[in-house]
Amino acid sequence: MDKFVKILRVILVLFFLIWLMSWSSIRAYKFVERGNPGYYNQMIVELYNTPYEIRRWFHKNTTRPHLGIQIDSVKAVLKIGEAGHLSLINDSIFLLHYRLINKSSSEILLQNIKTGEIAQKWIVPVDEIMIDSDSIREQLEKSYVNGNTPKDLNLEVPQNIDEIIIRHTMMLEDGSILFKVAPYGYIYKIDKYSKILWKSKKLAHHSIELDENGNIWTCIVNLNNSTASKLGYKDDAILCLDQKGNEMYYKSLTDIFLENNLFAKLIESTPVGSNWNNKYKDPYHLNDVKPVMKDGTFWKKGDIFLSLRNKSLVALFRPNTGKIIMNQQGPWLMQHDIDILNDSIISIFNNNVSFLNDEVKSMSNVANYNFKTGKTQFNFINLFSTKYQGRKSELPSNDIFIEATLSGIYYILDSIGNIKYKFYVPYLPDPKFAQYPGWSRIYMKENGIFIEK
Repeated sequence: MDKFVKILRVILVLFFLIWLMSWSSIRAYKFVERGNPGYYNQMIVELYNTPYEIRRWFHKNTTRPHLGIQIDSVKAVLKIGEAGHLSLINDSIFLLHYRLINKSSSEILLQNIKTGEIAQKWIVPVDEIMIDSDSIREQLEKSYVNGNTPKDLNLEVPQNIDEIIIRHTMMLEDGSILFKVAPYGYIYKIDKYSKILWKSKKLAHHSIELDENGNIWTCIVNLNNSTASKLGYKDDAILCLDQKGNEMYYKSLTDIFLENNLFAKLIESTPVGSNWNNKYKDPYHLNDVKPVMKDGTFWKKGDIFLSLRNKSLVALFRPNTGKIIMNQQGPWLMQHDIDILNDSIISIFNNNVSFLNDEVKSMSNVANYNFKTGKTQFNFINLFSTKYQGRKSELPSNDIFIEATLSGIYYILDSIGNIKYKFYVPYLPDPKFAQYPGWSRIYMKENGIFIEK
């Protein structure tokens, strides 16, 4: 009996200690997230993070498979460069894409999709990227403890070299390359010899696009917005850099919506949304910043189209006045990648994902929104599907290029939706898999010059 009582006492003491530690941790996190860190709360948060730090050390000093996508069950899908027998495919289409070589090296290729010819190759500076990623992660951890950054944002930064993913590669006229590290990291510019020319000072994500002057527009995590810090969500911002990496324009989405009296209507009044693994509040999830290159009936050169995935919202923003000219939620769902088709119609990559269950409703498609009529036409239905990400480009002869990112498959479709070519980039460590795409770009070779489409 005495032995039983002793065991029961030990169990009760352990239960009390675990309860006290949990209560203290939750309380400390709440104070930190409200912007009141204090020495005691910071100490508790650091103590609570100790198991995570141990796990991260083991993770960093071990290896694990990079992202490869199973594709061998998909019918009629070819490897890139296996389309020599397809007469309908243009001989001058090149894919600019990222490819893992092994756990410690990767490259960017400009490759002919029909013949497999590699026109140019760049080596990704993974060692320097990893040093930067370690520094970014430490900064985010400190920022969280000080009450400025949502919990676990640091987990979205690569923990190891084999976690590095390169996205949104862009080739410039001089043969240099722009790219960003996913999900969160710096923008890098390397020359044609793979030497780093510069890197951004702010934490970028998703798209990289050029305006008519060659300036670079992208999506940024804003770590210094008082409203976002107080309410505990991730704020996004718009950033413009010149070709030397100097900052030309910067604006928080929270500030944009507050200044246009739309924050309560469009942001506070609708579901907050979270990132892909429900770690933190992500009300915007800005995924495309598309500069307007010339005047249209409903927009002006210098305007910016914005895609906010977690609101299913497309907005037209005028940076020189700070005004939102147009905003439209749906009928597309959780969309990506906006393109301007003519002076009154835009094209939107519609992932078609339900906010309620985070599943694709049927298949993804392309939505064309007409500003004159206010109507949306859905195209290329029941041909491809990707819950997240995705990219498209207009090609000659009214063809369209589709990257269905999560499937690992690229498509060339004709104007009425016939599949002309369906291919993937082999994952070098295991060719049975496809290399995870990174928002690849299409270039046409015309008179010896590569032109982006």
